[in-house]
Amino acid sequence: MPYYGPSAGGESRIVLATAAWDGGDFDSIGGAYETLDEALDLVVPAAAGDVVLLEPHGRWRSGGAYGVLNAATYVDGDLANYCWPGSDGPSGWGIGSSAQSNIVGSIPYIVQADDIEDNSVRFVLVAKADGKTLAGSGSEQLTWTALNTGLQGS
Repeated sequence: MPYYGPSAGGESRIVLATAAWDGGDFDSIGGAYETLDEALDLVVPAAAGDVVLLEPHGRWRSGGAYGVLNAATYVDGDLANYCWPGSDGPSGWGIGSSAQSNIVGSIPYIVQADDIEDNSVRFVLVAKADGKTLAGSGSEQLTWTALNTGLQGS
């Protein structure tokens, strides 16, 4: 659900985008990052240098060896930039054991010039796992938000 607020020019624009998924568990995630369903894509107006806070909420089910969630920007049909460097994903977004684990925590992402398409940035959720299931049904929906806080240092 988008929320609207004034931009620097005074016109109304989306500053917060949210998505929720309860269409079923993601249980066939492989060992390399892959995008989850496009229904989870978030689009917010942005300019290079804007700081966008990304925050998922969900659960890795018990079983399997590990599961990692990350976000990426998506431009012209391809992943442009991962929002968290390295292969382990942000703290709180992954699990390295067979235990179940809640997905919590937000990360800031500074929008790059090559992330922009039509004055907006599209964020996608990506995941990789070894036998781990990402919950996405019933009372265990996968949700996330993208909040554009504006230019860094302003």
